[in-house]
Amino acid sequence: MSGTVIVSKLFRFQHPTYSQRQDRESFDKINQFLRDVTGLSTATLEIPHDKQALLVDVDGRVLPITNLGTGIHEVIILAAAATAYTDHVLCIEEPELHLHPILQKKLILYLQEKTNNQYFITTHSPHILDSPDVSIFHVCHDGVSSTIDFVYSDSCRSEICVDLGYHASDLVQANSIIWVEGPSDRIYLNHWIHALDNSLVEGIHYSIMFYGGRLLSHLSGNDIDSRP
Repeated sequence: MSGTVIVSKLFRFQHPTYSQRQDRESFDKINQFLRDVTGLSTATLEIPHDKQALLVDVDGRVLPITNLGTGIHEVIILAAAATAYTDHVLCIEEPELHLHPILQKKLILYLQEKTNNQYFITTHSPHILDSPDVSIFHVCHDGVSSTIDFVYSDSCRSEICVDLGYHASDLVQANSIIWVEGPSDRIYLNHWIHALDNSLVEGIHYSIMFYGGRLLSHLSGNDIDSRP
């Protein structure tokens, strides 16, 4: 899936035929994703007639998308490719390259909420491993062959991070942490936060952690087996 193919598809989305007007909705979704990752509310993609580049228009100032940095460039290409195809199986190799952790999370969230493909993603990123509602498989190579194990508990996920060389101090990162007594508090807080500003996303802009009260009686050092 080359960049040239993606640019051509985006050009078709930008200027759909009469019978394919729904393609414009895909182009609008990609533009909204561009605004989310750049923080520029007026940013808009443009594809010139020669289809040789992706341009970004911000308040009348037009620049090649490469001028926004490699991370923005790559995450937009990935999102565009995922949007250009529907009901496909897409394989993505290490999307975290050149991507800030926040961009990694926003990309996974976009794939989950705005596309309908099945994704197989190889990654070494703990930020992608921590994505909700994903299935994780641990692949190890012993020098002769590879083994694949389904990750069904927190300890299994921890083993992956150890294999990748991560430490707890590397992983506990958040813009802000809200400590609450129990899980029900999280439900109310998320509702109130979204009522004030629905652009705030748990796990990206803030994290909620709970530990206290009667919740202590339900906690133990044992892993929860999440195997189906």
